Amino acid sequence: MSEIEMPPQYAGQYSDPQDTEGHVADAARTLAALRTSQWLTFVLDAVSEFESNANNRIEHLEYDDEAQFSFDPVLSGFASAIEGFFPKVQGAISPVSTIMGGIQASYEAKLASALAGAKLRLHDSVGALVQAARERATLAEAAIQDAVPATIEDGMTWVDSASTDPDYVASLCEWIGFPQPTRENTVDPVRQSLENPFFGVYQGVRAQLFRTEGVPGLDDDDLSPVRWEHEAVVSQAQLYSQQGEAAWNKIYEGMLPDN
Repeated sequence: MSEIEMPPQYAGQYSDPQDTEGHVADAARTLAALRTSQWLTFVLDAVSEFESNANNRIEHLEYDDEAQFSFDPVLSGFASAIEGFFPKVQGAISPVSTIMGGIQASYEAKLASALAGAKLRLHDSVGALVQAARERATLAEAAIQDAVPATIEDGMTWVDSASTDPDYVASLCEWIGFPQPTRENTVDPVRQSLENPFFGVYQGVRAQLFRTEGVPGLDDDDLSPVRWEHEAVVSQAQLYSQQGEAAWNKIYEGMLPDN
């Protein structure tokens, strides 16, 4: 059985160490709400950065024939990233999971119909995904905000000695499940959750376009969309583990003209 991580206890002097008047709880609620709001801002930044990069890459595709693809891996990757940031906030997990479970329907409702050509359809898919992602992330943030008071109250029951000292309140929020959002712990993983599966979809589409146009010396087995998509996801993940943010551009280098 794993050892339970105990909450931080205040080691200094405080007139109300058990917070009978609720001053520490109030400070913790305020900070947790602020961190949740900051988290949403970072998430939306990540989505916007992905949108710009993806649309740029689509424009550099060599051909523009018909191609079949699914954005399901991109949708599920984003949903998992959103659900994974607040793992300790039990009161918010159920509604957030429900909210993110609706991202597929939201995405499909925003897709245009009767579009022809890989580029137009990919651009439309990116646009629909971005709209759905922003919508669902905003709803998730509201659900988490609703869970803040009860979550802080529950966390405070484990605390024997507290204080309104800012450093202590910050460490308490961290323990309860509201870490300080940063680019490293929010923007990067959220954007990677989009960039990685998108690169797989992108390469699967390229394989189809090469099949249609023909590549001397390569047959359909060489141009397998399923294999290209799988290998793209694996190679991008490996590069990201080595180079971080640089992988989002590096993985495309040498692949397309005028990149």
